[in-house]
Amino acid sequence: EKLASSKPGSKQPLSRDWNPVLERYRPKAVIGKGQFGHVIRARSKQSNEVVAIKQIKVADCQEHLQKVIREVSLLKHFSNVPGFTGTTRLIEAFSATVGNQFVVFIVMEYVPLTLADVLDNAEALALNEGHV
Repeated sequence: EKLASSKPGSKQPLSRDWNPVLERYRPKAVIGKGQFGHVIRARSKQSNEVVAIKQIKVADCQEHLQKVIREVSLLKHFSNVPGFTGTTRLIEAFSATVGNQFVVFIVMEYVPLTLADVLDNAEALALNEGHV
């Protein structure tokens, strides 16, 4: 099954930018789009775990590359802190060259709620200021 990389919820074929992911994961849905790429929900072919995969197209800008490295480093660090549940668990990160573009893929545990969902529903979830 292949999904579109253009609109969240779309079921059209993914662009070739996602080819490096298709060896290890089965895409299920596009769940977001950002300035530098997309996020899909997928299932690991090896473990059957549902994951979120963030695709980041790295521009020819050193500052942008440093931000990507910092994001992966922070996710990796917090994924290894026992009892820390403030972020999603990093499963893996890898890069590929697609055409003439350098692309980074960050694979994380899939969490169905976004931070905005949690904050919008803080009362219903019985969250108080100490939780936030």
